[in-house]
Amino acid sequence: MIEGVIDWRPPWEVGALETLRRSSPHLFSAQLRGKALNFDRLAGAWAAITDARLAVYRGALPGEWNEAGETADKALKHVAAVRDNLAMALQEIERVIR
Repeated sequence: MIEGVIDWRPPWEVGALETLRRSSPHLFSAQLRGKALNFDRLAGAWAAITDARLAVYRGALPGEWNEAGETADKALKHVAAVRDNLAMALQEIERVIR
């Protein structure tokens, strides 16, 4: 879903989520803006997505999806990258909703 998207940057890069503030605000922007948020539960959920769990997800795809295997692998790689950079991604979220 991110491949080929013009100006896409990983959500952990400073400024990557700026468009959520400027052009088309996220659905919950108004409700979240300026509030103190606790991301502990979210961070814990992301931390629970281990490489072993990602392999289970990959293995659970039906055989009919084999031709989409490369796309699935890219998606799972992206999930792992967000997990591995979650602290910075959460900082970027907090920055844009201040």
